[in-house]
Amino acid sequence: MHSDAPVKLSDSLALVPSSFGWILSGSRLHATVSFNPTVHSINVDTSTHELDNMKPEVKLTSSNYDTAIHRFNSWTRRIHANTELKQKYAKQIQDYIDKKKQVEAVLKDTQNEVRLFYLPHHAVKKITIEEIMWRIVFDTSSHSPGHPSLNNALKAGPNLLPDILAMLLRFRLSKIAITSDGSQAFLQLILADEDRDATRFLWNKTKYTSDGNL
Repeated sequence: MHSDAPVKLSDSLALVPSSFGWILSGSRLHATVSFNPTVHSINVDTSTHELDNMKPEVKLTSSNYDTAIHRFNSWTRRIHANTELKQKYAKQIQDYIDKKKQVEAVLKDTQNEVRLFYLPHHAVKKITIEEIMWRIVFDTSSHSPGHPSLNNALKAGPNLLPDILAMLLRFRLSKIAITSDGSQAFLQLILADEDRDATRFLWNKTKYTSDGNL
């Protein structure tokens, strides 16, 4: 806490004390923001990523297929009445399939007996000022009764999220701050062939009408 009082500079600007020093505060009604996009070419890493080591004491004793098909049928019935969501969901899944490095279609009897697991999936809604956005979430905590989930079987990896305090301090070191976001960051990872069957999910063959509807 700071005992220093804010310093008024004008009718619309004031200096406010904080843990990081004095912060200029005021109205942004007349602020002008300039965006200058810059594109740099970078090398593409095409190496595959192996799943974290399996816990030796935990085995995937069930493929979770029955649970996954039950939840898939429930989810498809739920979105059947929501035409907009159904179209967006199908388009997102189709995008995964079209990018074959992300998802490939397989037959049910094509199995990896060592690592075979079906992941239920559903959509999560995010409301912004401009629009309502949906993203697909895969449930790695799902499991059949009496059997472990994929999360149970995998060893926990390191925390890859940045430290908030360190990020705030870096933000104040320079006059210019640059922000960016990776498009579908987790989908940029390619699993090794021997691990891919542990991240299966269910989907129907999609057929479209001449007007582009399902």
